[in-house]
Amino acid sequence: MAFKRVKGSITIYSTLVFTVIISLILILAESARISGTRAKLQSRIIMASNSVLADYEREIYDNYRIFAYDGKSNDLATVKEEISDSIKEYMALDGAKWQQDFSQASLDVIDINEIIGMTENSGQVFMDEVIEYMKYKVPAQLSTEFLEMLGLLQRNKKKVEIVKSKSAVEAKIYDCRAMLLELAQQVDGICYENGVYARDEDGDLLPCKAFAKMLVVHMKDKESVGINNDFVYECMKDGYYDVGKELDVLIEKLQWLNDNFEKYDEESDKVYDECQEIIYSIEEKSKLALEGVETSLAFIEKIEKDADEIELEMESFNKQLSGAKDSLESEIYKELEEENKSLLQQPLSNLGGIKERLEKNKGIIIKLTQVYNCNYGYSEENIKEAYDYAVELKGALKEYRVDDIRFDYSGVKREIPEKKDSSLKGLKEVIDIGIARICISDYDKLSKNKLTDSGLVSSNLNSDDSSNLSTRMEKLISSPKEMLSDMVGKLMDALEGEMDVKNILSKTTEEIMEEIVFAYYIGEYFTSLTNVTTNTTIKHTLAYEQEYIIIGERADRGNVKGIVKRLLGIRMAMNFICILGDGTCRQQALGVATSLTGIFGIPAITYLVSTIVQIIWAYEEATVDVCAITQGRYVPIIKTSASMKVQATKILTFEKATVEKLARMYSTTDSPTDYGYDEYLRLFIILLDDEVAAARTMDLIQSNINKTYNKKINFARLICGWDVEAVFNIKNMFSKLPIIQAIVKGKEDGYEIKIISSNVY
Repeated sequence: MAFKRVKGSITIYSTLVFTVIISLILILAESARISGTRAKLQSRIIMASNSVLADYEREIYDNYRIFAYDGKSNDLATVKEEISDSIKEYMALDGAKWQQDFSQASLDVIDINEIIGMTENSGQVFMDEVIEYMKYKVPAQLSTEFLEMLGLLQRNKKKVEIVKSKSAVEAKIYDCRAMLLELAQQVDGICYENGVYARDEDGDLLPCKAFAKMLVVHMKDKESVGINNDFVYECMKDGYYDVGKELDVLIEKLQWLNDNFEKYDEESDKVYDECQEIIYSIEEKSKLALEGVETSLAFIEKIEKDADEIELEMESFNKQLSGAKDSLESEIYKELEEENKSLLQQPLSNLGGIKERLEKNKGIIIKLTQVYNCNYGYSEENIKEAYDYAVELKGALKEYRVDDIRFDYSGVKREIPEKKDSSLKGLKEVIDIGIARICISDYDKLSKNKLTDSGLVSSNLNSDDSSNLSTRMEKLISSPKEMLSDMVGKLMDALEGEMDVKNILSKTTEEIMEEIVFAYYIGEYFTSLTNVTTNTTIKHTLAYEQEYIIIGERADRGNVKGIVKRLLGIRMAMNFICILGDGTCRQQALGVATSLTGIFGIPAITYLVSTIVQIIWAYEEATVDVCAITQGRYVPIIKTSASMKVQATKILTFEKATVEKLARMYSTTDSPTDYGYDEYLRLFIILLDDEVAAARTMDLIQSNINKTYNKKINFARLICGWDVEAVFNIKNMFSKLPIIQAIVKGKEDGYEIKIISSNVY
């Protein structure tokens, strides 16, 4: 009996062991089947998605090597539904064998979770496609050239920063000097216009018609107003209104009226009217004088304030100059240091004494403005009161002095003006004509095409062309009354801005290389002013496509003008560095400045004008460079005095014919140290914001494809890929036993498998 019980236990135990083994085998088999099915379904989804992606826009790929799938609708839900249906169709092409074989799977639902548009991520998706295609085509040595060019711009920027600070101080000193000269005009009556004293045809200084001292004192001698030249005195002495003499006449007439009061006749009426006229005249002239004195005092206050600011800025510049000693060539550093010492030694004027005297004189002039108190009625008592008040005013004039209000004119030489025009007429004419017409020989033959498509990717972008040196140069030439400190400051900011590549250089090497690769793609597939045959199999909406990508104007001519401005800016900056760093060029510029300002002998003005001459010289040289570059010629990125085409002594006679003549002196053959039009376009594209570059590139592709193939593609609908999520049901096969179901906790009718796949070009 006991044996039977043992035997039965063994049987039960063996059955349990066998069941467990069978269950394990079945579970392993089911697990393997599910894993295999998952892999197979993953592959099917990928194949189906790739099959949908294979329906890319062939015309875009053939012409621009960009894969793009057209969603054909602006409604995202509709696009997702169509992609889902297409995937289902491709999965059903094999008769859904995956549903009938060992897998026993059935598709439940397919969802497109995310669509990757070509314009997403600020155009980075589009750029990634371009870079993926181009990265093996760009020669490494060419990329190195542009990295060196970017570094060169950044290294030389330090010189411009130093000269910018120096010029700002000089310009403020110049403006103070200009205000002193205007103060001399107000107080002494010498005409001062556009930085020089006005002269007549004989070379004599011209007096003003109204000024402060004009009212109250007849000039007894030339020393009374600090004038040291006889001819200055002679041309001014008859311009004064002698109020003292007028008061003497008034007192005399009032005395006559008082003495002859009882004898009233027509002569009395006449004298009475003459007294009234004198009173009105004194009142009118004194109000004018009061206005002039108040203006002069305001000028003095402004000059004193600016002088204090100049002192602080000079100290700041000294510190900056000392800090930059190691980064500047020793010759340039010594020159700046010596000029700085000369500037510090320039006194402004004896403003304190002049101010004190003008304030005292102001009180006397105020009394003169109240001369209407002499406006009497015809009675003996009133005449007596008017007489006493006129005598009181005459006595007050004894305190009015001008001998200590002195401006030194000893440096003003008697010179007969030359009949020829010595202004910057030539340069102004060049600016008036328009820099694009000057730099492009066949400007009238430029394309007039315009981009008129609607729905462009760049529609929401703001076109920003910061290169406006032409406008600023025009203001410098045509607006001499504008504060030169502001004008020079703006010009120096512009020069510094043209060389500002810190944003691109702050990126990683990989990011910079991507910028360069994209620039080469633009150069290979898009036309420009010097390369209009890049792709002859497609109709181009714009003739100058690379220019559009950089500038963003809808019209070809507008884009060419923008590029000319950019070229002018960067060439002007580099030429300015050449002039600044070359001793011969600096001496030539100083010589021109001395010839223009030598009449004053004020170093601050001479140094400032020297800087302006250097800027104008750099501008004119840049004009020649740009003319040569747009002709397909090559210009050195860094020049020396020997390679400068424009002579400093010729900057006042600059004209269009000169530009074209000098431009032809450059070579049409490329060399490692020279750069042509294509290289500069690549540089501008590298410096361009990625989003802007990508958007405008897509604009051109879209417009050209539509024009060539009569299509209506829109990059806003073009797709690079998507994320798909599919849910499948797998029937039970090896796990139908209740015991196994209890272990794996599977559904009675099968399992649910979710497949997530990302599919992109």
